[in-house]
Amino acid sequence: MAKIYTIHFVDNAESESDSFFESVDYDEYEEEIDTITSLFDRMCNQNGTVERYFKNEGQINDRVYALSVYNKLLRLYCIRINDNVLIVGNGGVKTTRTYQEDPKLHAHVKDLINLDRLLRFFEGKNDVRYIGELIQGLPKILEIK
Repeated sequence: MAKIYTIHFVDNAESESDSFFESVDYDEYEEEIDTITSLFDRMCNQNGTVERYFKNEGQINDRVYALSVYNKLLRLYCIRINDNVLIVGNGGVKTTRTYQEDPKLHAHVKDLINLDRLLRFFEGKNDVRYIGELIQGLPKILEIK
């Protein structure tokens, strides 16, 4: 039904989603992590990346969302392109009222907002296209796996 991609910044040893899972204490957030991985499985094999799984976190015209884990503290930010394509970023534990109040979470969301703008630029030039679950035409400056 859907394909889930992750971001890998050139300066970092691991992808953003790997960094997220490595940074979260599994013992403390086991239920939420299990819910996230279960949602990923459901998206890939059953429902796609339907909107009900997400909460809008970015700005009005972008595609930045938080994976909705039933009002829990763990936030995983992503770009939801459509029902078939999801680009997963990073996140963490939300301990403030809004993500903007937490420098780490804010930085993760800003990274995705900037990536979404860049993707839209290339989409507008018809360089980047989405064919079913595939992203085609990514410029070499972008590494999304």
